[in-house]
Amino acid sequence: MYAGASRVLVSQWRVADDATAELMARMYSGILGPKKLRPLAALREAQISMWKDKRWNFPYYWAGFVMQGEWR
Repeated sequence: MYAGASRVLVSQWRVADDATAELMARMYSGILGPKKLRPLAALREAQISMWKDKRWNFPYYWAGFVMQGEWR
């Protein structure tokens, strides 16, 4: 944030690479896809979609990610 980023996405604990890749793919689909969601809304939607997915529904895979900074 000191370098000028308006927001950062961080994990609060170590998360498996494959789960992180899946969450990021879903989040960026929300941002860049037809919905054009704001980053925080896209993260929330991605987390909810993983929670509903039988393979990824354990909170370890998605709940540790938080966005800090400007929410707009």
